[in-house]
Amino acid sequence: MGSSAEAMADPGTSRSTNRVILAVVVVVSLVAGAAVVFGDRGAGSGTASTPTSTTTPGDGATPMPRPAETSMSWFDHAFGVEQYDFVMDELSCDSLDEIITVDLCGVAATDRGDFMLVGSESYWDPRETDNDGVSYIPFQLSAHVMRDSPRRAVGVLDGYDEKAHTANVARLDLYSARLAGSEVLILHKHLTDDGADAYSFWDSLQILSMSPSGAPQVVATYDGARLKVARDGDAIVLSSLRYRSSATGDTSPWYTNLRLVPSERPDGSWDESPSSSGREVVDGAGMRLLDSYTFPATRRGTRDEPIEA
Repeated sequence: MGSSAEAMADPGTSRSTNRVILAVVVVVSLVAGAAVVFGDRGAGSGTASTPTSTTTPGDGATPMPRPAETSMSWFDHAFGVEQYDFVMDELSCDSLDEIITVDLCGVAATDRGDFMLVGSESYWDPRETDNDGVSYIPFQLSAHVMRDSPRRAVGVLDGYDEKAHTANVARLDLYSARLAGSEVLILHKHLTDDGADAYSFWDSLQILSMSPSGAPQVVATYDGARLKVARDGDAIVLSSLRYRSSATGDTSPWYTNLRLVPSERPDGSWDESPSSSGREVVDGAGMRLLDSYTFPATRRGTRDEPIEA
């Protein structure tokens, strides 16, 4: 009778069961994929007074797109004090190393041509300070594309950043992320010590993409406490600390979340969708680290004793 019982099973019931199993597998797969980009909330402390779901209108999953923030760009289109063309057959950080001192470099490949981002620490003197007794470490940036007659890399964007010469050890990471077949470059300045006070240093992010006309442009810029960035499919996702755990453990950390995607506007600009949750992005997930530069730092209380990252 065992075999006849199998033969007598209702085909409709079997199909329904299979569909349910398939749905469960899909949901589990999606959750597993999200865990790669977002950290596990279960590791946090108590959640007595912390919201447990994303706080957005309606069902909580509706995106709220708007143009991405670009007002904090490190770059401009003006003529820099020093601009150079570099003779080379193709954009290459190795070739550039033979010409100038490079502290940070990476190349992005896109369907509208490639571009290269170059960064170098400029001259500075720790004895030269401002009215508060703080000296600053300048960092010059430039973006290049290839041109012919002669074959060369031409600078088309100039950028500048700086960091106070203090005990906070900060690093500038350069990532590439592939979205819809083309790469974007992401600059992420952040503290090297995850255990450091998140509000003692403002992290920064700059995203550069190739415009529809074939010139690199800045498409998104952000500052925030403990800013983290990752790729999620054809989007870049960010998290920034809104508030941390309470001393008593009654609340868990809560984060601002942003999802960034290229817009459909003809200028190549991007859109952001803001939200918040108790989940922090896993920094660098889904992206490729091209290069890093660590700003010099000093021991607390002195500007004469350098320390390592």
